[in-house]
Amino acid sequence: MFRSPLAKRLDLRGQASWRASDGSEDVEVPAKAHKLVLYSKQGCCLCEGLQEKLDSVFAAAQFTGQLNLANTTMEVRDIAEKKEWEQKYEYEVPVLTWLDPDDAEVPIPRFPPRLAAERIGKKLEEILSSL
Repeated sequence: MFRSPLAKRLDLRGQASWRASDGSEDVEVPAKAHKLVLYSKQGCCLCEGLQEKLDSVFAAAQFTGQLNLANTTMEVRDIAEKKEWEQKYEYEVPVLTWLDPDDAEVPIPRFPPRLAAERIGKKLEEILSSL
């Protein structure tokens, strides 16, 4: 059976999905959703800078159709909220992790603080597409 290649499409809300056709009927294939966690602490300029850049990357992805980024959600966790987080990340923030389907955290390599949002978006797209 011949299957046509997947074609990306965006609906009116900017949600990306894939449509495959086997010749008889179309099958909707949902885009893979990613969950990220950003560990941060209040008053950390590096944390605030990374969060602002990531927010702009995710907002831009809604319009550019970067599938892996458009379907990504990010939770910001203040390490002061849990002793466990504070002990683990006190001297490491900001720390960005990806939650796998079993909610296990996979660390994402640190982005240099001076890296532009566009470059962060490209690197993050590469990382998420490999997961």
